[in-house]
Amino acid sequence: MDLNLLLTMDQENKHNMWYKNFDRIFLINLPERDDRFKQATEELTKHNFPTSILWPADKEKNGAYGLWLTMKKVFEYCERYDVNNILIFEDDIQFTTDNLHIHLDECMHDLTKVEWDLFYLGANANGPFTFCPDYPHILQCSSLLSTHAVGYSKVARGLILEEMNKGVRQVKNQIEPVDQLIERVVQSRGKSYISTELLAVQRPSYSDILNMDIDSNFPLGKLTLY
Repeated sequence: MDLNLLLTMDQENKHNMWYKNFDRIFLINLPERDDRFKQATEELTKHNFPTSILWPADKEKNGAYGLWLTMKKVFEYCERYDVNNILIFEDDIQFTTDNLHIHLDECMHDLTKVEWDLFYLGANANGPFTFCPDYPHILQCSSLLSTHAVGYSKVARGLILEEMNKGVRQVKNQIEPVDQLIERVVQSRGKSYISTELLAVQRPSYSDILNMDIDSNFPLGKLTLY
């Protein structure tokens, strides 16, 4: 497939530590959602983000299945071209700080101290976080939902793709959402982390997955341990 590059970053930020640890950055967008595409590219440009790959999302009557297919194709592309760590943003991405690159560098510095599968810039939490003073900028987590701003290691992608290759899983007669699949297959390994400071939320807007206006954001600020 033909992929479009979004050129949004000055060369100077390529020296950031976090940037050197991600081979590709993807922005997922439904082609008919010009509104979200405009908002997302403005957000990436505002924060001087690296060159990103615009990946057209699959349009399906069932939005959850459309996202499932889209993620599977992204992971297959990465496997085909032997890509290492990646970042995936959805087109409702909204960053929460003007010091994004500084925070990402701090997080990446801590992530180099652990063996990580997933790195969340933000998410909705269903469970506890584990804090370690040796890496204060990230929290270990095991029950996060959301796919709007996530870093995937090559190992994590392989586990997710292996599960997807088994076919779509039904939960209570409905398609299992991708974030729940990821929680079940990857987060259960105990190697998933989220930034202590929420760095990215979802812009309130109409969801093509839920077919309704939503505002699913976690309160801004530091995450609370419980």
